[in-house]
Amino acid sequence: MKRINNKGLTAIEVLISFTIAAIIIVGMMKILNNFETKEEFTSAKSTVSTYKNTVLKTIMNDIISCGGVNDTSEITEEKIETEDEEGFVIRTTLNFNGTCSDKIIEVKQLDEQASSSKKSYVKYGDETFYMPKVTNLSFNESKIMNQDDKFLIIYVGFNHSELGNQFDAINIVLPLSKTYINSY
Repeated sequence: MKRINNKGLTAIEVLISFTIAAIIIVGMMKILNNFETKEEFTSAKSTVSTYKNTVLKTIMNDIISCGGVNDTSEITEEKIETEDEEGFVIRTTLNFNGTCSDKIIEVKQLDEQASSSKKSYVKYGDETFYMPKVTNLSFNESKIMNQDDKFLIIYVGFNHSELGNQFDAINIVLPLSKTYINSY
């Protein structure tokens, strides 16, 4: 009886082993890449949500403690075209009921080409809320609208180039007159 030499692997066996290992590694890399994208999305969404809630809470606390907004000044939009900035600023003044002093709401939206040291922001009175530090995040659309002297609508949309066009938004709808607030 002849004995078979079992001391090593043939070239075919090694090639098949490497092929199977390569297929498994490629599959794992796809799973890891999907996980990283989901993690980035979740992180960006959380950061924007925190930013949005901070802005909303600050403005709404003032409105509640001051008994509502009586009126607003004219809404102005100013285009910015300087050497290192391009974009626009929208602003209006909230005239509060009662003893509270009026506050300006200002939204500065810079074009994406603006230098990295300049940042878009929402400013309310003395507080400035700069755009959160999230890669590829920018303001998508900003509007301040007075609707029939009944509501003031402040809208700031967020855009993330890798995670979808309309990513999230700050959307504040304020009743303007005290009698209108009391009717609800």
